[in-house]
Amino acid sequence: MPGSADDDYLPLDDVGRLYARFTRVFGKPAAWKERGHLFVVTGERGYGKARLIKRCRAWLEASARGHGCRIVWVDLSSARWDGAEGAEMLNLTVGRMLDALESLNLVDPEVRARVEAEGHPAERFHELTESLRVRPDSDGRRVVPVVLLQDHLTQKKVFEYYNAVDKGAIFFTKIFDPDEIAKIRNNWHDLDRGDVVVPHRMVLDALNPGDFRTMAKQANLRNGGVPLITEKIIGYVEERYVERESGVGPGELFKLMRGMLRAARDDHSSEVDYKHIADYYAQAIDEDEYEDEDEDEGDPDEGDPDTE
Repeated sequence: MPGSADDDYLPLDDVGRLYARFTRVFGKPAAWKERGHLFVVTGERGYGKARLIKRCRAWLEASARGHGCRIVWVDLSSARWDGAEGAEMLNLTVGRMLDALESLNLVDPEVRARVEAEGHPAERFHELTESLRVRPDSDGRRVVPVVLLQDHLTQKKVFEYYNAVDKGAIFFTKIFDPDEIAKIRNNWHDLDRGDVVVPHRMVLDALNPGDFRTMAKQANLRNGGVPLITEKIIGYVEERYVERESGVGPGELFKLMRGMLRAARDDHSSEVDYKHIADYYAQAIDEDEYEDEDEDEGDPDEGDPDTE
């Protein structure tokens, strides 16, 4: 997003590259209507998974009308279906999709009854998306559900979704557990329904030495050097948070930079100092801010499933 805080963030990891790849996938009209899509976004905490998905969502919302489509966003990321797996988990997902669509008068009780009468979850997904294919909205647009699946899914559950969902819907899931990421990578070749649902693995990797220097230089240029992130601070952050492999991801490093700049401004200082790093962490702890990226980056549109 040019002109936004993302300008400092994107060069440090694969968010920009993966976002560009995402937009190319949907550059052709057939991708919206003739296939389903499952995007599996992997990376440790703070690596930018939520940020990437939000950018992809915003692009879909902005581009849908030009492709004769209407996006309906269904956020299941906070769903806690304790013990639900297999058919029960999949049927709960179809139910939440129906709830969102029904609230917008995009499906009627007859369609819902027909979907829920199907015995197998895959048949429910098929009946739902087929109903949307033959029943456009009031403006004649194809309705495309975009579903953010539950957080913390296992590889097994991700693959269960892939084997059940159907054409005409887009699914995202974000995975941070290293063991589950490894299982997904090692078994990716098992996802072989590409003629119906295309699987996309979007991998966000770790920081490299020099990444914070790139970020700091961009911030200094944009801020006119006030407050200035000095070579002393750049070296300190690089050594402590990047070279030592402390597990700080790009998203957390971005928040650190914003926080220490804010602390320096509040202190009316012309330069960032060690004190301002400490001030940021103290404030973050007080505000319970220094958390997982997925909890920190709230969605202002959450709760409104309709998207034009």
